[in-house]
Parts: sequence; C-alpha cells; structure tokens
Amino acid sequence: MRRTQTFSTVQGTDIYSLTPPTNEEIIGLKYGQIQDPASGGILSLALVYGDTMNPNLGRGMPQAFTFVPYLSVKLYPVPDKVYNVTIEFVVQPIDGGVYIPDEIGVRYKQTVADGALSNIMLQNGNPWYNPQMAEYYAQRYNKGIARAKGEAAFGFGYGPYSPVRKPFGIFRTRWGW
Repeated sequence: MRRTQTFSTVQGTDIYSLTPPTNEEIIGLKYGQIQDPASGGILSLALVYGDTMNPNLGRGMPQAFTFVPYLSVKLYPVPDKVYNVTIEFVVQPIDGGVYIPDEIGVRYKQTVADGALSNIMLQNGNPWYNPQMAEYYAQRYNKGIARAKGEAAFGFGYGPYSPVRKPFGIFRTRWGW
C-alpha cells in the first residue's frame, strides 16, 4: 500500500522523519517531488542509494533522496532554503498487528474468502466437510497470494514491467510474417 507525506524543509537539515499510519511499517520509497519556490513548478526527486551520493555536495535545491532506515528520508544536497517536499512510500501491516487496512480487504476480498472457505471445508464431522472443495479453494487462495505479492513487488501498477508477454517474433521475417 502506498502513503504520501508532505513536509517543508529546514535550511541546513537533510534528514526528515516519515510517519506511517498506526500499525503499518515503511518497507520502501516510491517517489519524491519538490516544489521550486522560484517558479512554483513541481520537480521530481531521484531515488538513489545513500552510498552513491557525495556527502560534500554543499547546499542547494535537493535533487535526490534516499531511505534512512527505518523512518527517515535524506535529501541531497542539503537544502539551502525552505522547499515543499512530497514523498510517496510503501507500507505493510506490522507483524502481530490487530488492524488490517481497508485496502487489503477491498482489493483481496475474494482471496481472503477462498482461504476461509478452504479452512472451513476441512472441519471434519461437520455437514460442510468436503476435502476436494477445500483443495480447490486452497489453490485459488495460493494463486491470490502469489498475485498480491507480484502486485506489491511492482508497486500496484504496470510501470516499465508488463505482466503481458510480448508476442513472439515481433519483427517481420523475410517471408512477410
């Protein structure tokens, strides 16, 4: 799931805290943007690894950002004045949490139902006991889990990666196919 946070920079400060919702933890960054105070335009920030940036860049308008585990973001170069920054980050429910975000229930309601049906149909001694149907629903549940993991890995969007396979032989051959 994605969350966004907007904050104003402080001159000379490069590390800023991110605040995920209660019962959620940040697992990655997706996107950053900064507002240029001179033109009022919105510019993208490059997402980089912390060890690839020169710490001696000086001060200026931030051009990049990196994740500082587990609740912070660092801007490069260090801001020389006040800028409005928006960071989009990815969260997941914490282990042992009692709250499950509504997005999961809405987006994966059929997968959750399939898992529940699989468990219910394995209750021996009840009129709904049916191991064959339990196996069917377990397969659907496992496929739903695999699909959800794939969506999470690619940020809930197609982006540069497409789940649709490109057609074989997209170039014309000498036979004209």
